[in-house]
Amino acid sequence: MPMNGSLRIDGEDDDYLIKSVNGSIVLKTEDGDVNLKNCKGDDFEIEIEDGDLRMDGGKGSLYVNMDDGDADIKAGDFRDVFIDVEDGDILLETALVDEGRYDLKGDDADMELVVLSGGGLFRISKDDGRVRASSDFDLLRETDYRVEYELPNGQAEVSIKTNDGRIRLQKD
Repeated sequence: MPMNGSLRIDGEDDDYLIKSVNGSIVLKTEDGDVNLKNCKGDDFEIEIEDGDLRMDGGKGSLYVNMDDGDADIKAGDFRDVFIDVEDGDILLETALVDEGRYDLKGDDADMELVVLSGGGLFRISKDDGRVRASSDFDLLRETDYRVEYELPNGQAEVSIKTNDGRIRLQKD
């Protein structure tokens, strides 16, 4: 397959290891793990019912929808992120760009967001969850169900929602 080619997979019960695809990737599977390595495209759409996502790199737009599984995304440079995980954990390492939108949602999900560069406003909604942030983040407001932080040097908008999960924010 050419490195700049795009990939569309509609699978069922398979595991996927995808390397060095630099076009868009659209992957939908029921039960299986997905591992994306050195994929430098700028449009990723991943849907997994029962399985884990491991991703190293990527930029542009990232859409992830998962039922039961963990999303582990490292070394990203995304401008538009939507991740929804029902019962699993989220680790997202990405640079934040000005005017970028980053939405993380989870029912019983623990979430860790590592900001590689950039900054912005972080709005967090929680029911029984707990929020921790490194000293790089400035606390703006805190109530029982909402927390707002600001990370200087950027204009990104980050929205995080969880019912019963723990949230951790840090700057790399």
